[in-house]
Amino acid sequence: MAGRPKTPCDDSWYPNRIAEIDKSPPKRDNPLLKRCQGPNTVSVGMKTTAVSFEVRDSSTSAIASEYAAAVRQLARPAGGTVYACGSHLEALPALCRAILELKFDFPTIVVGGAGVLTERGELSDVSAATGLVWEGGKLECYPLHGNSEEALTEAIRNTLTDQTGKTRPPTLLFVRPELFSPDSLVALQNSRQSGCVFGGGVVGPDGPFIVHQGSIVEASGVCAIMRGLSAPKIGLTHSCRLLSELHEITEIRGSMVTEIDGRPALEMLTDSADELSDELVLLVLSETPFVPPGGGRPKLLIRGLQGVDPDRSGLIVSDEIREGMGIAFAVRDPATSREDLETLTRELEREIAGAAPRFGFYINCASRGEDFYGSANVDTKILTNRFGKIPMAGFASAFEIAPHHGVPALQLYSGVFALFTWLS
Repeated sequence: MAGRPKTPCDDSWYPNRIAEIDKSPPKRDNPLLKRCQGPNTVSVGMKTTAVSFEVRDSSTSAIASEYAAAVRQLARPAGGTVYACGSHLEALPALCRAILELKFDFPTIVVGGAGVLTERGELSDVSAATGLVWEGGKLECYPLHGNSEEALTEAIRNTLTDQTGKTRPPTLLFVRPELFSPDSLVALQNSRQSGCVFGGGVVGPDGPFIVHQGSIVEASGVCAIMRGLSAPKIGLTHSCRLLSELHEITEIRGSMVTEIDGRPALEMLTDSADELSDELVLLVLSETPFVPPGGGRPKLLIRGLQGVDPDRSGLIVSDEIREGMGIAFAVRDPATSREDLETLTRELEREIAGAAPRFGFYINCASRGEDFYGSANVDTKILTNRFGKIPMAGFASAFEIAPHHGVPALQLYSGVFALFTWLS
C-alpha cells in the first residue's frame, strides 16, 4: 500500500489504535494526468442541480479553482464537500484558505483520505482532490470538539439530539479516528434522531474542516445536517467471505469472547481457519440470522481480532460483544466483495422505485482499492453501471459509519453509498 497513509484496516486495528500516518511521498504523477477532469453535472430540464469535480495537481489553488468552476454551474448552491489525498494531506489548511478566498455563502467541508473518488473513478497513489456541490435544501455544519473519546462521543450525541429533533434529516459525520471507537456510537442506540447518519474516519494529520462565513474551523469531528432534502437510500457493502456459519457467544469476559457454542473460543477459531496461511481472519458479529426471514442481504458488523489469550482460550474483540450475540469468522475476498456490491446496487434500485438518481456520496474503506481487487475502479464502475454517471464524490476512509438496525455504527472493510434521488 505504498504511496498512501496507513489506516486501521491495514493493521486490523481499531480507530483508537490508529497507526501513525505514513509520511512517504506519493508516486510521481504522469504529467499527462495532471489535469482537471471536468465538472460533471446532473440536470432536471435545463437546470443543473449537482456537480462533481476531480483534479490531479500539486497546487491547492488549482483545486480551489476547479471547485469554483463547479459551483458556478449552480444557481443556488446549498453545500459542498472537498476530499484530498497524497501530498495534499499536509496542505489541507492551505486548501481551506484558498476555498475561503472564494467567499461562498454556503459551507464547505474539507477532509483528507487515503484516496479520493468520483463517478469517473478512484485515485489513491497520486496527489488529487475531488468534490461535490449540490443545490436544494440547506447544509448546516456543526464542529465537534473534544480531546478524548468520551468528549467526542458526548459532542456527537448532544449535536444530534439538539439539532435534528424528530425529523431525522440526512447527516454526514466525519471524525478523527484516534478519538473514535465502536463504542462511540453505542450511546445513540436508543436515539430516534440518528437513523440517517453516514460518514467515516478522516485520514491525515489535520481536519476535518468547515469553511464558512469568513472562517475556517478545524475540529475533532464535523456533523453536517442536510436539511430540506429527501432522505437518501443508504447501503453498506462488505468485503468478506464467511468461513463459518453463525455461532452463539456463550461466555465473555469484558471485551474478550471465551466461549462460542459452549466451546473454547480460540479452539473454534483454530478449527475455522485451520487451512489458511497468512490471511487476515476477521470476526463477524450479528444480532439476527445471517439470512433475514424475508430474504435479502444480512446486516453484519465486521471487526478485527485484537488479540488472543491462550491461557483463557479467549479472543479479544471489543466492548460491543454480549452473550447471546452471533459470531462467525471471515476473510477478505475480492470476488465476494464484488458480488455483494452488485447485490446491494440491485436492492437500492428496487428501493428507489423508479425515482431518478440525483447525486451520491461513496465512503469506501481504504483497503478496498486496486491492491485488493487487482484492477482499478471496481467499486465506482459497479455503481455507475447501475445508476449512471450521476455526480458522486467520496474518499478512502479509515473506517466507515452507516446505519445498522436503524442506528449509526462503525464499520470496517466496507463501503457506504448514500444515493439521493428525485421523488418519483
